[in-house]
Amino acid sequence: MTDALQEIRTIPELMQLFSYLTNPVIAVLVGLILTVIVQSSSVTVSVLVLLAGSNIIVNPATGGTDYLACLFFILGANIGSCTPAVMAALNANRNAKRTAFIHVMFNVVGLVVISIILIFAARPMIDLIDAVSSTDKRFVANADTIFKIFQCIILLPCSNLLIQLSKKVIHAKGYEEQSDTEMVLKYIDKSGVTTPTTVVVEVVQEIKRMSEMVELNLKEASDALIHKKYEYSDEVYKREKYIDFLSREITEYMVESNRYGLPLKDRERIGGLFHVIIDVERIGDHAVNIMDDALKEKNKSIGFSTEGQKDMTKMYEKVIEIFEKSIQAFTTEDISGFGEINKLEDVIDQMKIDCQEGHVKRMAEGKCSIESGLIFTDLVIGYERIADHAVNIAYSILPESN
Repeated sequence: MTDALQEIRTIPELMQLFSYLTNPVIAVLVGLILTVIVQSSSVTVSVLVLLAGSNIIVNPATGGTDYLACLFFILGANIGSCTPAVMAALNANRNAKRTAFIHVMFNVVGLVVISIILIFAARPMIDLIDAVSSTDKRFVANADTIFKIFQCIILLPCSNLLIQLSKKVIHAKGYEEQSDTEMVLKYIDKSGVTTPTTVVVEVVQEIKRMSEMVELNLKEASDALIHKKYEYSDEVYKREKYIDFLSREITEYMVESNRYGLPLKDRERIGGLFHVIIDVERIGDHAVNIMDDALKEKNKSIGFSTEGQKDMTKMYEKVIEIFEKSIQAFTTEDISGFGEINKLEDVIDQMKIDCQEGHVKRMAEGKCSIESGLIFTDLVIGYERIADHAVNIAYSILPESN
C-alpha cells in the first residue's frame, strides 16, 4: 500500500487536495467525515500513518510531513469514532444514550483542550511527540496514543460531572434506572406515540405512585408531630416537590391525550381523574402543613399531653386506613369497600369533634398551652379534610352522573 500511495505524489491534482489539510479546521473535518464513513478511527488513523510515511501530507514551509495537520486530523477522527456508539444508542434505553453522550463529550472536550494547546504551543507539543518517535509513521501512531491518554488524565477527575450532565441532557424514563433525586414519570412515556387504549391505565398507575409518595409524607409528618421524630423532615419537603412534578406532568399528559380518539368510557374516566389528581395533591399539601407544625413544635419546644397524643394517634390511624382503602378502590375500580369507607368517614368526623372538645377541656384544666392547642386543632381539622379528599378519590370511579 505504501508503494501505491507513492504514486499519488505524481498527481498534482491529488496533492493539491491534500494541501488543504494544512488548514486545521479542514483537517479536523476530513478526519471526522472519513471516520464516520468507515466507523473506525483505527482504520482512519492507519491510513493517516501511511500518508505521513509517504510524505503526502506536506508542510509547504519545510517540505516535510505536516505534523500539525496530522494532529488535527487525529482529533477529528476521535470525534468520528463516536459514530458506532451513537447509532447503537438511537433505539436503546436512556442509559445507553447517556453512555454515547459521554463518549461524544469525552472526545469533544479533548478536541477543545488539545486544540487550544496546539494553537498556543504547537511547536513544544510536536517536539515532545517527535522526541519519542523515530519516523513519521511512528509520530502519527504515538500522537494518537498520547492524545487518548491525555484525555483520560484530564477528564477522569470530571467523570461525575459528565455523568450528571448526561442526566440533565437525557432524562430517564420511569422504568429505567435513575437517581432518587431525578423526577421522572414511571408509566407514562411522553416522548413516544400516545396509545389511546392505554392512556387511562398509565394515568391510574402514575396516580397510584403519586399517592404512595403522599402517604409516606403523611406518615413521616405525623410521626414528627406526634412522636417528635423529625429526622425525615427534609425528605418530606423534597418528596413534595416530586409530588407537584407528577401532578403537573400527569395533568399535561391527560390534556394532551384528549386530542386523540379515546373510547367514550375512557374519556369519562379521564374527567374524573383530573379531580383525583387535585385531591391527592391536596392531601400532600396537608402532609406538608403537618410537617410545618412539627418543626414549629420542635423550635418552640411545644409539648402535648398524653391524652392529646393518644387522640392524635387514633385519628391518624383512621385517616391512614381510609386513605389506603380509597386508593385501593380507585385503582381496582371496586365499589365493594364503599360501605366501610363511608363508616370510616363518619368515625373521623366524630373523632374531630371529640378531639376538639377534649382539648378544650384539657386547656381549661391547664394541661395544654394555647400554642399546642392551635397546632392540635390544625391537625385534627387537616385529618378530617384528608378523609374527605380520600372519599372523593374512591367515588371518582363512579360515573359523573352519579
